[in-house]
Amino acid sequence: MENSALEVIDLDKKYTNFALTGISLQVPSGSIVGLIGQNGAGKSTLIKSILGLVKLDSGRVSLPCLPDNGRKDDIRKWVGYIPETLTFYEWMTIKRLVKFVSNYYSRWDQEYCRELMVRYELDESKLVKHLSKGMRAKLALLLALSHHPLLLILDEPTAGLDPLMKHNFLQELRHLANTAEIRAVLISSHIMGEIEYIADRLAVLRGGRLALYGETEKIISQWKKLSFVSPLDILSLLPQEWRVNIHGDGRRVLIIEEHNVERAIDLLSHYGINSIEVLNPELQEIFIKVA
Repeated sequence: MENSALEVIDLDKKYTNFALTGISLQVPSGSIVGLIGQNGAGKSTLIKSILGLVKLDSGRVSLPCLPDNGRKDDIRKWVGYIPETLTFYEWMTIKRLVKFVSNYYSRWDQEYCRELMVRYELDESKLVKHLSKGMRAKLALLLALSHHPLLLILDEPTAGLDPLMKHNFLQELRHLANTAEIRAVLISSHIMGEIEYIADRLAVLRGGRLALYGETEKIISQWKKLSFVSPLDILSLLPQEWRVNIHGDGRRVLIIEEHNVERAIDLLSHYGINSIEVLNPELQEIFIKVA
């Protein structure tokens, strides 16, 4: 597809007790896609499939943004990857680690690497084992970017960072996407607030299938939150798929697709519930409903 950074087409990957089935998504150039799902939904398997770390049973992965000669290469040469668990050689200095990693990339840009070193305030003489979590995250981003990847794939990159570090990290991702220093970002996270903040698009995995994929604002706009007080146990009176939660103040909350709002209000009114607030839900609330 034109203007795509990444395409996943009818991807299947089967294991004994789990399978990714029929995964298709298109990541436009310049976008940040948030990959979310419960533990075991298939996020890491999808990432490994995109990176070519596991062999697909069927389907394909392509990077249309690569130059023609690049499409014949191992795509990992063109992808910056930050895994969930950062593993470095602890006894190395930052300078030595950077030199070691640079040997694996023919497109490594030492001048750009030095620029990032200054921007991220990394002291190349420091031993890796003495770095804070925030500095480790910045070092991982430097290593992932210094060979000018066209796609950046991040698996839980902000785990363990304090709020300020998370904010700065996400701002850096937005800067990279906006300035076309990279073509697109695929970021997996359990923290819905940061995904809602940073992602242009959402990909929601459920049980190895793609439950939702689309623009973040559009997906969120398709859902509403009904908040009301009921003296009745109405759970048995509503359709089973309409899951009602109880908040600490005793109010009932119903997360529902927008096209069902009128029907829900009519049904609640039928049982004498008239003080109903219609609100916009947070991504976390939608995720709990659909994931």
